[in-house]
Amino acid sequence: MTFTSNNPAETLDRSAPVASTAPSWSKLALAQIKLQKHPTRGSGLSNGRYWLSEALLRRAWELFWRNSQYLQRDAIYDTPGLAAPPDWDNWKRGDRIAIGMCFKYFAVHGVLPITLLNPEKTCNFKYRLSDDLARAPASLH
Repeated sequence: MTFTSNNPAETLDRSAPVASTAPSWSKLALAQIKLQKHPTRGSGLSNGRYWLSEALLRRAWELFWRNSQYLQRDAIYDTPGLAAPPDWDNWKRGDRIAIGMCFKYFAVHGVLPITLLNPEKTCNFKYRLSDDLARAPASLH
């Protein structure tokens, strides 16, 4: 599967290896996710209702770290604010929703240094950088 946009250069292959821009301390949290095997969908996890593939989780994680140097400590972000792809509006709706589900999972399970501000909502989640970022390298402050 691919993330599709109107810009052919921005079509993202979910199965392609992702070059990491994340600091080494954050890779541990991503590696600690206990993935499940699905008979037809491969490895990933269920968030209770939907299947999030391993490649999709890695893609969301990579989008966050690629944008992390631009995030401000006290600002409030939504999913496109955390991911910051230049062509977000051109992505398929399902791809945008899937990345949002990944960010919610990451916030709830402490995979990324973000805090979910409105857990009672079912969409349009808001995030803030968490205090865990204090353990991060100075370049991320």
